[in-house]
Amino acid sequence: MAPLALACTTDAASAGATSVAVTSTGTATRYRTVTDFDPGWHFHYGDASGASGASYDDSGWRGLSVPHDWSIEGRTPPSDPYSQSASSTGRGGYLPSGIGWYRKHFSLAGVPADRKVYIEFDGVMANASVYVNGKLIGTHPNGCTSFRYDITGAVKAGDTDNLIAVKTDTSLQPASRYYTGAGIYRDVRLIATDPVHIDQWATYVTTPNVRSSAATVHAQTTVVNNGTTAASVSVRGVLSDPDGTALPAVTTAARTVPAGASAAFGYDIPVTNPRLWDLKTPDMYELATYVNVGGIPVDDDLTPVGIRSLAFSPIGGMSLNGHSVKLQGTALHQDYHALGTAAPQRAVQRRLAQLKALGVNAIRTAHEPPSPAFLELTDRMGFLVLDEFFDTWTQHKYSDAGDYATYFNRTASSPTGTPAVPGASGSAPWYQVDTTGIVMRDRGHPSVVMWSAGNEIRDPLSTRQPLLSRMVSISHALDPSRPVTQALFRPKDSGDVTGATRTTLDTFGGNYRPTRWWPRWACRPSDQACSPRWAPTPRPGRR
Repeated sequence: MAPLALACTTDAASAGATSVAVTSTGTATRYRTVTDFDPGWHFHYGDASGASGASYDDSGWRGLSVPHDWSIEGRTPPSDPYSQSASSTGRGGYLPSGIGWYRKHFSLAGVPADRKVYIEFDGVMANASVYVNGKLIGTHPNGCTSFRYDITGAVKAGDTDNLIAVKTDTSLQPASRYYTGAGIYRDVRLIATDPVHIDQWATYVTTPNVRSSAATVHAQTTVVNNGTTAASVSVRGVLSDPDGTALPAVTTAARTVPAGASAAFGYDIPVTNPRLWDLKTPDMYELATYVNVGGIPVDDDLTPVGIRSLAFSPIGGMSLNGHSVKLQGTALHQDYHALGTAAPQRAVQRRLAQLKALGVNAIRTAHEPPSPAFLELTDRMGFLVLDEFFDTWTQHKYSDAGDYATYFNRTASSPTGTPAVPGASGSAPWYQVDTTGIVMRDRGHPSVVMWSAGNEIRDPLSTRQPLLSRMVSISHALDPSRPVTQALFRPKDSGDVTGATRTTLDTFGGNYRPTRWWPRWACRPSDQACSPRWAPTPRPGRR
C-alpha cells in the first residue's frame, strides 16, 4: 500500500538551525510538526504471528481509522457481538475480549533527518505493545493513561516506508467492574521536533494573582537538548486572548544547555482586564511557548489557559474567582452505550450539553482519567472536573483478575512513555508512573479542580496509607495548585475518619453511610482535612 507522507515545509533559518513551520489555527506558528495519526490503519481481530514485522502482508486486514473500539464492534461485524458466555461477564457487557492488532504504513517525507520523532497515544485498551519496523518500542498496560514513545532510532528518514504495529491484549478477564472497551480507542499523533525542544507535558501554567482589573499568568517549562553540542537557549511566551489577539511577548534570558541535559525556564505575563474562566463564561486564552536556539525559533508548545482563581476553605468551601460554588455533579464513565468507548466528539459534547441543561456543573471521571479531548470540551463548556486516577490499587475488586491491581505495584518497564517520577531514583512502580503522567498531562486544563487518588479502594488501611502518601506527594510536586481527594469506601468503617487518611488528603471524600461519619465528625477550622468533600448522595447500586 502507499505510505502516508507527512506534509510540511522547511525553511533554512540559518546555517546552524532549521525551522520547520506548518499552518496552525489562531495566531501561533508551529515549529514542531504534529500530525493527526488517526486515519489509515489496518485491523485484525485475534493474534497474528509475525504481525509486528515490516514485511508482514496485511492486505487482507480491514482498513479503518481510530479511535476504534473493537469490543463493542465484535469479532465479525455486523454480527451480534454479545454472548452470555463471554469471559468479560456482565460487568464487561458480555462483549468479546482478547487480542487485536493494528498496523499502519507511513513515511517522514518533508521532515528533516535531524528531527526527534515521537508517537503519542491518548489511550489504548489495554497492554499495548508498540512496534516500529519490527522493533518493540515499549508496552503500556494501563488502558486509560496516555503515553509517548521516542521512535527516532527505529524510523527511516525521508520518503522510505515505515511500519508501526500495535498489539492490544484484553485476554485476562474479568478486567473491570464496568465496560472499558478494547483497542486504540482514543486519538494518536506523530510529533517531530528539533533536538532542542520542550519536554513531554513540561509546560505548566498557573494564574497566581487574579483580579477583575489585572491578572498574572505564570508559565514554567523544561527544555531538553538531545543534540550533540551545547546550545544557547531562551524561551519566548506569547499569550493570545479568547479572540486570538496576541499580548506582548515575554522572553527569558538565554541559558547554555549542554548536550544531553535539560533546563527549566519560568516567566510571568501580565494581563490587563482579563476575561476570567468561570462556569457561565469559560473564556479560554492560549499560550504559545517558543524555544529559541541562538535567537532562532526551533520548537513550540501550545497550552490552553483559563485565567481563574480557585480556593478551598473549611469554612467557606470551594470558591471560583472569589465566589462560592457548590459542586452539582455526576460521575461519568467513558463508555457511550452502543457507541462503546470510541465515541465521536459530537456525542461527548451532546452528553455534556444535556447535563449542563439539567444543572450539572461538575464531572467526576469515573473511575479513571478522561481523554484529552474530553477535557478540551469541559474547558470550553464550563464544567468543574474531579480527575480520578484509579478504581483499584493492590487488591482486585470482585474476581477481576485482569483489573489494574495486576499492574499497580509492579515495577514499570522501560521506556514508560511518561516523564520521570518526582523523587524516584531508578525504576518506579506503574502506579507512580501513571500518577505522574495523569497530573502532568491534565494540569493545564482550567476545568480540572481536584485530583482523586482512587475510588472505593478495598486495600486495608495499613496498605493504603503509604501508597496514598506517595500519590499525594507526586501530585503536590507536579501541581501544588490543586487539592487531592479520594472517594473513600465507608470511611468510618474503614478507619479513615480517625486514621492518617484525614490528614494526608487535602479534601476528605466519602462514599456511603454518610450519617455514620458526616456531619457527626466535628472538624476544626484549622484542620486541612475538613475542606469541602466530594460526598455523593447514597443511591441504590453503583457502577
